[in-house]
Amino acid sequence: MKRLGLGLLMLLCGFAPAGAEDGGVLDGEHLRVQGDVAFEWIERAAALGEAHYAALAEHFGATPPRSRLPIELHLHAEKPDMVRALRAAGVKDDLDGLGGYTTVDGTAHVVIQPSPFHTRRLVLHELTHAYQDRVVPLAARRRIPAWYREGLAEWFGWHRRTPDGLAFGALDAVAFRQRPIEAKARAVADGFDPFAVMTAPAPVDYTDALAVVAGLLRSEDADVRAAFRAFEQDVVRRGPGAGPPEALAARRGAVVAAVRTAWRDFNPRFVARTR
Repeated sequence: MKRLGLGLLMLLCGFAPAGAEDGGVLDGEHLRVQGDVAFEWIERAAALGEAHYAALAEHFGATPPRSRLPIELHLHAEKPDMVRALRAAGVKDDLDGLGGYTTVDGTAHVVIQPSPFHTRRLVLHELTHAYQDRVVPLAARRRIPAWYREGLAEWFGWHRRTPDGLAFGALDAVAFRQRPIEAKARAVADGFDPFAVMTAPAPVDYTDALAVVAGLLRSEDADVRAAFRAFEQDVVRRGPGAGPPEALAARRGAVVAAVRTAWRDFNPRFVARTR
């Protein structure tokens, strides 16, 4: 495959223009994107990844050390291609139903989907994992709770392109898979307990994880938002402890109410289909 150096892409993002129609490697400031797919997708994913990198740097207040860059993203034309690559890398997990996967070394893999929106969503989801794996201390990485890891990746995966750039956490940008609508239905239902999601055994339910993380990020309760933010910063500094975050557990009633309230005004009647 042809390797391309740093240049301009879409007058943004510091990527080189395509030199081949299919397949290749594109090296940027923070990412290396490669795959045996249409080169247009490699370019798109590279630009998307750089915008996403900037958003994550702001969210976490931390960036990966240079020694852990670039973040690698592999794009695959078909699911069997991804499965073969992951098996060759030693992955033994069940891959059924997955359109993307991030390995223990932080390499993201994504299968091109029939819907461009969902290809982008999967790229953002997996790159969130890859970024988080690089800013959390190595010894603590396996202690990141699944509800937080998957919920945050879902949050950053739902996006909207605007004249001012990408908007993340755009839960009304619902295309063919309406997980945000399902998350709302669960979050506002009587008896929904965010702490039950936090302590549920693996594998985590992605819809439940999105309901909790988005509810905490969107909460109108400043104390709950601050407690969640303190938990996130603790994850970056030294990794999480066992069980639900202490700062949230100390506000159990407020957290349950805050998650429900945060979702209450999300109205699926105003859902905009996106491509």
